[in-house]
This record gives sequence, C-alpha cells and structure tokens, in this order.
Amino acid sequence: MASLGRATASDDRAAVTRRLDLPAIRASLTHQLVNAYWDATGRRPPPGVASYASDGAAAMANPLVSQYVTEDSILDFLERGSVASAGTSGKAGFSMAKVWPLVRDAEQRGFTKVAFRLPPDAARQEQYGIVLRLKDFAWRVGGVELPLPLRDRIVKRMIRDHGQTGALAVDRLVGST
Repeated sequence: MASLGRATASDDRAAVTRRLDLPAIRASLTHQLVNAYWDATGRRPPPGVASYASDGAAAMANPLVSQYVTEDSILDFLERGSVASAGTSGKAGFSMAKVWPLVRDAEQRGFTKVAFRLPPDAARQEQYGIVLRLKDFAWRVGGVELPLPLRDRIVKRMIRDHGQTGALAVDRLVGST
C-alpha cells in the first residue's frame, strides 16, 4: 500500500500501472453491475441457470465497463478521485496520498485481500471500496467497489441502452419468455 501511495503521489504512472490488475478490476465491476441489474429488473435467474444468465448480462455490462475501466481512467481515479469521465458527476473526494489514516479502518478479507473505504468521512453508501489483492508477492489494486448511487446510475444507463432487448435475451437464456 505504501509503494502504491508513493507512486501515485510522485506521479510515477508506470509504477502505479504495475500495481493495477485491470482484468480483476473489470471483473469486479462487471459482477457488481450484473447483480445490480438483476435487482433493478426483477429478473434474477433461478439458481440452476444463474451462471449462464449472468454470462448473458455480463455481455451487456462488459462493453460499458471496458469503455471506462482503462489504465488511464484508473490512474486518474487514484490521482484525482474523479469518475466524471464515466459520464457521471460522482466525486470520490480523496487522493491516494490521504489514504494513510485509513489503514486502521481497513477491512481484512482473508489472507490475500484488504479493502479500504474512501472517502473516510462520507456515508457508507457514498464510499468507494478499493480492494488490494496480494498477487505475485505484491499488493495490487484488484477491485473497485462502487458507491450505491453511482452503481444505480450506471445500471439505469444499462437498462436504458439495452431496454427490452437485453431483458428478452436474458429471458430466452433462462427459458422464461
């Protein structure tokens, strides 16, 4: 964590990039959006076909996630705390240089994961989660947990952009049209 903070504070983008696991970050966001999509549409698939239906819903979320979760967007997020480039007006209101007081509030998730809630003075539903994972003997950013209002705005956009087409495709996949 200290090396990530130092790299961000010194604007060493190459060092920060080495500490990003972009596929894991994208998978983390896609998983959040798929589950939120099921909740928002009321079309949660039955357990026997949930993984297949989740793959279909992920196919809708992946282009959106891939468009916004790039090396540059994550670096900008870590440096400025802004997600405005994602078509939202959300502000994280922090920089990695201010993370140190958060260590005491870190959430340990087993031996290989730790999560930090940012900004620390915001209500829980307004906080981002930054998940660090131990990979190849180094801590890497392996997930970003969206605040609920931002996640809900993105899901509304998914529903708007895919409308009935996306819902019907998922219904066909689970066999309930």
